[in-house]
Amino acid sequence: MTEVILCASLDYERLERLMMATVVPRPTVYVTTLGGYLADELNIAPFSAVMAVSNSPPYMLLSINRRADGSRKRTADNILQTGEFVVNVLDSRHIPSAVHSVDSSLTPAERIAATGILPAMSRCVRPPRVSDCEAAIECKLMRHETVGDVEGGSDLFFGQVLCVWANRAVAEHIQGEPNDAPFAGVGSLAFGWYMSMEGLFRVPQVYTRSPTSPLNQIP
Repeated sequence: MTEVILCASLDYERLERLMMATVVPRPTVYVTTLGGYLADELNIAPFSAVMAVSNSPPYMLLSINRRADGSRKRTADNILQTGEFVVNVLDSRHIPSAVHSVDSSLTPAERIAATGILPAMSRCVRPPRVSDCEAAIECKLMRHETVGDVEGGSDLFFGQVLCVWANRAVAEHIQGEPNDAPFAGVGSLAFGWYMSMEGLFRVPQVYTRSPTSPLNQIP
């Protein structure tokens, strides 16, 4: 049985739970950027509000929620500062460390250590890619917009895709060659559940906004 939920009756945290529980699945990615107090400081953060919005030229849309006080997250600041970012598509191996790295109290260096990633040089942008991801999508910022209220609002980044690092199966596929090899990306569901080629699996949420918030907190 379903029931109607009026969005106007919900506060910021419950609205976030509602959106993350119903808009599924969402691709789970790491976004790598450079910036901060040190211009070349590497930052990595997991996100799931990302999608392709154009094919020619190819564009990606990345949405980054602001903090409760309305301030931008480090990834958003870095993109505005440098105009570049890399979307790294995760597989099931990365999800436990990605969940742990959501903790906003971690410094960039601590987050990189928590994820255990291996940065590698990108081809068209300065931010490094993650070498062992299913795909790495190098983007140049073309447009920035803000939506929503101060509490719960988001920064929208439209990035033109300059190049993509992918496995041989993807390279053969775009050339029209038959290939049955699976692409092992992961979809983020709700309540800590994920979906992959192997099936559904759940990862306990190490970092949540409150004790009563069991939803997947990957932003």
